[in-house]
Amino acid sequence: MSSEPTAMFPVTDPGRHAKGRLKMRTLALDISRIWEASATTSTTLCRNHGMEVDTEPIEMEIGSALAAIRTLDFEVIQRSQGHDNRAEGWRRYEATRNADVQGRAVRGLTLLRNADTHAAGVVEVSPEEVFGGTAGYRVFPFWKLYDELPEAVRASSGNEEAYREAVGGRLVIETLLDAFAFLNRCDPTLASRDPKTGELEFFP
Repeated sequence: MSSEPTAMFPVTDPGRHAKGRLKMRTLALDISRIWEASATTSTTLCRNHGMEVDTEPIEMEIGSALAAIRTLDFEVIQRSQGHDNRAEGWRRYEATRNADVQGRAVRGLTLLRNADTHAAGVVEVSPEEVFGGTAGYRVFPFWKLYDELPEAVRASSGNEEAYREAVGGRLVIETLLDAFAFLNRCDPTLASRDPKTGELEFFP
């Protein structure tokens, strides 16, 4: 039997831990739903207009994932390390997150959440990222580059560099998995696992 990975930033407060468990479950389900939604859009191939890509079912699920990531990052993990930025643990968490490739995805996605967006106008799909045929299409949306985001999103300050480096231009599903992986490394006890195998639940 494999041992559970060591938590980089354990959440010891029972209340925060319970909240973290709920939000990690929510995030895992959101990622699963986004993956499923990418295969059930109304994307069609039109004889006159070419590929008409539908991203609405995916965008509807993204807002919940962004909210869960923000809560896990700040309310659950960071605040478990100290009350404010004067605490050593708080500063160590920030430094680790900002230096970590997957941690920067967490930071970059916060730009979208802080703008109170529901993903409207922040994702797009290239015809090269649509696969399928008569039985239907699977689309692979990616986040717009920073300079292409709506002005209301760019007005949300503080995370522009992380967005440019770790989010903009990348597949939505990849960045959400990066965020989940980083948060899971911070405290593996937050994620739901199969009691028999120890494998993460809600993922193929």
